[in-house]
Amino acid sequence: MFDTVRKPGLVIAACIVCSCTVIPARGQDVAVTMRMAVRSPAAAKQEKSPRAAVDASDIVVWLKPLDPASRSEPEGTTSPKTFRLVQHNKSFQPHVLVVPVGSVVDFPNHDPFFHNVFSLFDGKRFDLGLYEAGATNSVRFDRLGVSFLFCNIHPEMSAVVVAVDTPYYGLSDRKGSLAIQNVPDGRYELAQEQVRARLHTAFRSKLLASLIAC
Repeated sequence: MFDTVRKPGLVIAACIVCSCTVIPARGQDVAVTMRMAVRSPAAAKQEKSPRAAVDASDIVVWLKPLDPASRSEPEGTTSPKTFRLVQHNKSFQPHVLVVPVGSVVDFPNHDPFFHNVFSLFDGKRFDLGLYEAGATNSVRFDRLGVSFLFCNIHPEMSAVVVAVDTPYYGLSDRKGSLAIQNVPDGRYELAQEQVRARLHTAFRSKLLASLIAC
């Protein structure tokens, strides 16, 4: 069920519970700030306890324009942006990356040994094979959705790339706060993806596939 949040100059159809603040200005782009809340059943029973706080990071939120006038690129985003997921200290940095669909992501290897990047689940499917220290491989994420990334020689490594069909998106911090900049006046549908929970499922599926292959 969708709740509708209305602010002067901006209408957002929201599919999740969140607090939303808009600084409106007719004829000008606005900044949308949000606060996401993630609560486990145990935390709900101990709401007054400091330990009840749940890590609300890595929630991706994006606004889908419902008006033709709101679908244009925001000012300052006409030049292609370079996206990078660095492999360093046997980890992907950052752990979650949000990109507009069609974007190219570079995967530089900053470790002194070989790495691999592959994704065989939802979203973009690819396998870059092994490549040496100092090398960089790239992938164009031309399919909407969530791609779960792993390294086939370092099983502890994982990352997520979310490809969205809008320039208006944000990623929450541990407190659930996020901001989406340069949003024009108009009507939007708010979508979200809590990638951490889905990554755990994909990681279990990867381990199960490895066991079956043995």
